[in-house]
Amino acid sequence: YLYTSLIFILLLLIQGYSILSAQDLNLFRAAQAKRIAGQYEAAIIEYSKVIADSPNYAIAIAERGYCYSNLKLYDYALQDLNKAILKGFSDPLAYLNRGWAKYNLGAKGEACIDWQMAEQLGYQNAQKLLNEYCN
Repeated sequence: YLYTSLIFILLLLIQGYSILSAQDLNLFRAAQAKRIAGQYEAAIIEYSKVIADSPNYAIAIAERGYCYSNLKLYDYALQDLNKAILKGFSDPLAYLNRGWAKYNLGAKGEACIDWQMAEQLGYQNAQKLLNEYCN
């Protein structure tokens, strides 16, 4: 467990993210578990607590955006995913989900640009989206 935690912290430092307190790290992990279990409203509450303490923690912002997207709250999803990406979060899923939020808000062209970025960052299924929705 200690080894896993140290690797997690090292990865965060390499990616330029702020370090969480032990309490916020536990909240973050609880939020992730709730998100994975499909408990999006509960996960949003936990992510919001982490973000209140660590507003530059882009991973929490992006994952809260994923939750909003799953609840079809695309305006909130877009706000969070924009913030995470502006803070340097370059995970392909952030671009994928931001693309879906934009698509569902009627911005098809912008969605296609995000899906292209998701593909460039390594999301292999992005080409299917581009073929289906952007051509």
